[in-house]
Order: sequence, then structure tokens, then C-alpha cells
Amino acid sequence: MNNALAQAMIAKRVGCHLVTATGSGQHGLATAAACAKLALQCTIFMASKDKDRQSSKVRLIKLLGAQSFLSEHEDEHKKLLGKFLGYYSNMFSSGTTSMFDHGSQVSVDDRERNKDSSIGKMGKEARDVLVTCVGIGSNAIGLFHEFIAHSDVRLIRVETGGLGLESGRHSSKLTMGEVGIYHGSMSYLLQDDDGQVIEPHSIIVG
Repeated sequence: MNNALAQAMIAKRVGCHLVTATGSGQHGLATAAACAKLALQCTIFMASKDKDRQSSKVRLIKLLGAQSFLSEHEDEHKKLLGKFLGYYSNMFSSGTTSMFDHGSQVSVDDRERNKDSSIGKMGKEARDVLVTCVGIGSNAIGLFHEFIAHSDVRLIRVETGGLGLESGRHSSKLTMGEVGIYHGSMSYLLQDDDGQVIEPHSIIVG
């Protein structure tokens, strides 16, 4: 909710229509609530496959006054990006990742960093090892940022192994991926020999 409210407040300040995408529905619902509070126009995209699984959240999103659109793409961000690029001047892109450019989206890593920077102040001062999961990466950015300059602190990221790295059915983009461009953002991606993005194997919603 803190994330959604911060982005909605900036969209309100600059006079933009807020657009976002949601998988599990949590971010979409939080954004719809924030926009309702601020009387801000809001559009939310969700992949068609998630509609039935998250039907209760879809109903709440609509009750809060947000427009809800289903994307035929399995990745709801593709539909969002297409609409956003077509109406860039009056839209503000909101999300839970650092995928979009800073000119449009409040930096997620800044918010996560503020949340997680207190880790170093909890308990003893020294930290030997920090471990976190890496999916989209916002949690890892927030946790690791304050410790990157400390060579004596080990930073360990854990990715999903799926059915095994050799099977090709996994989500280990940092371990097995290569640098590429996706949605205008340079990142590590799973790609085939022609540089086409391979869909990661995942059982999570969204």
C-alpha cells in the first residue's frame, strides 16, 4: 500500500492518469484504493489467465472505480507498455518493479532501499552474510544496496531452480541468462540462440 500510495500521489501532483499492471491482484487492488482516495483516474491491466484465480480482487478493483482490462498476453506488462507508449504525455506508469524508466515511475529500488536500510541497524552492527530471493528483484535491490560497498559482507541471491537448470524449465535468469533488452530495459534474460526471450518456468500467479 505504501508503494501504491506514493506513486498515486505523484501521478496526482503531475496531473496524469495512472496505469499499472497486476498479476496476483494485490498491487492492482492497492493502486485502485489509492487512486479512489485521491480521486485519480486509474487503469489496471491483468493477464487473462489470472482473472478467474483472482476474481474477488477484480471485483474489488472495479468497485473502487478503476478501469480493469484483461491482456491476451500471458505477461500483462506487454499490454500496459503498449498503452503507455501510445499516450505517454498524460499517463504515469506504476508498478512493483524497477522495469520502467525513472521519468515515469517512482523508483521501486528507492522505496525498497528505505524499507530495508534499517537491516544494518538491527541487532549487532556487523553483517557477515545477507541472503534474499530474486524474482523481479525489488527485494534484493532494497536489501543489498546499502552493503554493496562492504567487501566483507557476502551478498547471496537465491533463484528458483524449477525442474533443474539443464532442463530449461527454470527462472534462473541471473545464473543462466544473458544481457538483453526487454520492455526497453536492459536486464539479464533467458534467451534462445536467436536472442529471442524464453518464457521462464514458474508456478506463481501472474
